[in-house]
Amino acid sequence: MSRFYFSMTRGAKEFMDAFTQTLAEAHHEATQKFVSGKNVHHLRHGAGWRLWGASERSDDDSFKVHSTEIQTSLDDIADHNVESLASAMRRAAEEMEAQLAGSVYGLLSETCESSGNVVSASTQASLAETFYETIEKIEFGADRFGNVQLPALHAGKEVAIKMLHALDSASDDFKKKFEELKERKIQAALQREIERKARFVSYGGD
Repeated sequence: MSRFYFSMTRGAKEFMDAFTQTLAEAHHEATQKFVSGKNVHHLRHGAGWRLWGASERSDDDSFKVHSTEIQTSLDDIADHNVESLASAMRRAAEEMEAQLAGSVYGLLSETCESSGNVVSASTQASLAETFYETIEKIEFGADRFGNVQLPALHAGKEVAIKMLHALDSASDDFKKKFEELKERKIQAALQREIERKARFVSYGGD
């Protein structure tokens, strides 16, 4: 039995295809806010994956389901209210993004807590020093072309404003110390990439 309950079967299919594509594009845009596209895995089957870390320790993890529901009233359908459909799609995209954000930040929080890689503002003299300690605990990444990726800061609006103000008003000595730290991190990232390439024979050769 067909899953389309209309006489215009072809039109219904085209609508569903366009509808799904629109939501997929919205999901992709939301994902880019939290995770680089280079670090996104696409799987078409299965219920979990195994992650292998540098410590050669494996962790089993399962997928987390994100779902939402779209409702359209019969009155809107009868009135040919197309805007109600657009509003429903926006709500669905927003709900999916909120669930994704919860999963990402929740996993990061659990990982940092378990590894002890946590910074407390109460132990530092200022927010600027807290930011310094945060960067000190982070390893910068470098791609195969030698481009170093600086870390991104995710914070609430109020915290972000206070942090930026603290950095702008920091002393010259602090700014110099921070630039020296950043340069050390950049050089360390480049060195790790050189060592990674050295493990491969004729890496980048013809």
